[in-house]
Amino acid sequence: MKRLILAALALTAVLLCSACAAKSIPVRIEPATANAANAALLTEAATMPTPGPADASAPLSIVRSVVSFGEGYIVYPRVLYCEHADAINGSILDLTAASAQQVSASIFTKYRIEYNRNGIFSLRMDLLDLYESEGEKSGVESESLETIYMTYDVESGERCAIGDLFDQEDERWRGVMPDIITAQAEAKGMTLLCDVMPIADSQQFFISEDAVVLVYELYEIATWSAGEPEFTIPIPQLAQFIPASSPLARVAMAEMTPAPAALPAPPAEESTWAVAGSEGDVP
Repeated sequence: MKRLILAALALTAVLLCSACAAKSIPVRIEPATANAANAALLTEAATMPTPGPADASAPLSIVRSVVSFGEGYIVYPRVLYCEHADAINGSILDLTAASAQQVSASIFTKYRIEYNRNGIFSLRMDLLDLYESEGEKSGVESESLETIYMTYDVESGERCAIGDLFDQEDERWRGVMPDIITAQAEAKGMTLLCDVMPIADSQQFFISEDAVVLVYELYEIATWSAGEPEFTIPIPQLAQFIPASSPLARVAMAEMTPAPAALPAPPAEESTWAVAGSEGDVP
């Protein structure tokens, strides 16, 4: 009898161990769609070469990204595959969030890349009212609550101030720029509110194809009818004030260097074509 009881206990123990082993089989959980997309992006990033010094003139790779901010959202261009990508992305978000905190509304942002090559990344960021932006669906464009202009030196990842682009020892450019701005304002028929246009270190600006564009706020230098005026100053007019160490020097060299002339087309050789053609036909 004891032997039967012991045998039954042993059989029960074997069955319990088998059940526990079955329950311990690992189960693979597939990631959600969003996680799968992120994983694919990270995989692509791992296999894509990071731009090096030889690629300094190439545009940065960016992707449209969204982060929540209070009841609104910040849409921004996230930089990829760059040594200082984290610094640039963090700066864009910090500056946008700081401006959004000064606006008494739930915000939604739009951005526009103004320049993205030759070691310069320049953009504008518009802050819009999240609920008023719904009107755009009916064709009504929302008015920007505030616009931020950001220009970055890709080699360092730092945001550039206007003074970082020009000679800090020879500051004659601070006198040349106001003259150019005044001439452009008068040509546009603007009513100016000051005799000398201010060029402070905090001056808003961005880089365009071959120019530095200065932006002033409403009523800063002109009457309401001028809005927030922009003045485009061609880089060649400022070339003598751009030191070799300036991030703008690379732009000046690339944009001001004429493209090589196209080689002349070789003369037609009819006899060669006739030999190559079928039955003497010239294609």
